[in-house]
Amino acid sequence: MRKPYDINDYAIKLDKLGKIIIYLRKSREDMIDGRYASDEETLSRHEEQLQQWAKNNLGYEIPPENIYKEVGSGEKIKTRPVFQEVLKQIESEDIDGVLVVNCSRLSRGDLVDCGTIIKTFEVTNTLVLTPPKIYNLNDRYDKRFFKDELLRGNDYLEQAKELLANGRHWSTSQGKFVGSVAPFGYDKVSCKEMNVADGKGFTLRPNENAEYVKLIFDMFCDGAGFHSIASHLKKINAPLLKNKEWDHCKVRNILSSITYCGYLTWGHRTKQERMVDGEIIEYRAKNDNCPIYKGLHTAIIPESQYKQAQERAKIYGENPTRKDKDTKNPLAGILKCGVCGRAMLRNPHSNQATRKRKYPLDKAELQQFMNQHKKALKLSNAEIARRLNIKKHHANEWFSNNPKKFYPAEKFIEKWEEIKELLQIKDSRFDKAITVFEDVKKPETLSCSGHRCENVSSNLHIVESKLIERIKDRVKDYRHFLDNYAEEIAKKANTAKKATENIDKKIAMIERQLKNAKIAYEQEVDTLQEYIERKKELNAELDKL
Repeated sequence: MRKPYDINDYAIKLDKLGKIIIYLRKSREDMIDGRYASDEETLSRHEEQLQQWAKNNLGYEIPPENIYKEVGSGEKIKTRPVFQEVLKQIESEDIDGVLVVNCSRLSRGDLVDCGTIIKTFEVTNTLVLTPPKIYNLNDRYDKRFFKDELLRGNDYLEQAKELLANGRHWSTSQGKFVGSVAPFGYDKVSCKEMNVADGKGFTLRPNENAEYVKLIFDMFCDGAGFHSIASHLKKINAPLLKNKEWDHCKVRNILSSITYCGYLTWGHRTKQERMVDGEIIEYRAKNDNCPIYKGLHTAIIPESQYKQAQERAKIYGENPTRKDKDTKNPLAGILKCGVCGRAMLRNPHSNQATRKRKYPLDKAELQQFMNQHKKALKLSNAEIARRLNIKKHHANEWFSNNPKKFYPAEKFIEKWEEIKELLQIKDSRFDKAITVFEDVKKPETLSCSGHRCENVSSNLHIVESKLIERIKDRVKDYRHFLDNYAEEIAKKANTAKKATENIDKKIAMIERQLKNAKIAYEQEVDTLQEYIERKKELNAELDKL
């Protein structure tokens, strides 16, 4: 652990500090000369300012490999991977300080994020260096000033978000489009280009994909379902935003959008939070009572057709389980597709039957029986195929030594009497098993709800029985663990100890490699770019360990 700095003399010994890193973050409100600056302009300007400060106060410029750049809001640490890397570097390396333009560049988040940053810098004894002031968080006054700066940044962010939201809401009420991406079938254009309103802001203009929107509404109002519409759009190679495939969800989203009949909504999806297993989860909740405004854009479909589609969607989208019925799928809400992650749905096959052999058939015994007669008569598969007037691959399949490849299907059943005559079989013990069938109800199956997912369906009773077997095995393992608790705990501790020792050895080896990489760079064996790439690879391995 690094020794805490003495508040009385750290300020006059900046040239004695060890490793310093720069953290640069560009947020959307940064402006240069009265205009919004690009990412490169802002980051370059801030880097130049901090490098000048470093040269004046530290006596040298910060090397490129110690500069971390990020573009994005400072509201949440979990959405900023570069800053997360900075925090890891502070925890794991001998870093004396982080140089930033101002404290708000570290975070404008809530009290939780502020607390994480303050605690990290305090525990690791890392200085926060800014051109106006240097903060030593082991000093209570610096800590208070630093905390006030972070909270002031959060207050500013919340106020700015509120002002921006009010402005966007007002623009929507004037019929202008404030979204970042235009809906399918529209292009986002400036009001000035369309000569509407006051010329400020944006509106929508129908493009060549508007015809596909009309087709979707026409097909749905004529009785087609979400899946069949998606299938038809894929068949005619209809384009889609971001080159994604058509599925029932995308069709349903288009049919539910009031934008296509000339209106705009505000707050249709609102960001909300909830606690799940002690963790705050953000989600976008649907608001059915959001305000609706007449848009400046041209409607693609008439309002009457939109209302007709919504009425049909209410019936089409009803819960498959009626209020007076019970859920029949025992794995509802539990089982997910292993390919695409969607829910697996139960298909009862209520009015479908399938043919099934009435008597059991041992395929291996049947094949062995036929091959014995074939061998006795010295017949080849080619000769059997010719005399039975079948293709040779059928004969190869029927007279192979692998029962897994043999399936006595319709062709075999049809030729069975001829096979017996050709092979001179007098025994009738296989006749009923091969030829007698009965109709039985088709078993319930599970299939993926995704449109044309590659996953195959399976009988529900098979999946259910396999699941019960695994649960029984798990319970058996738990009982064994509890009955032999002391012994099992000792085994786990021993295994963990060995694993930890191996990991420690690997960590030590990678740390040596990092030092060797630095020496190679300093001795000009490796270039700067080679050193940065090697260091990045080794740090990634270190993080995994």
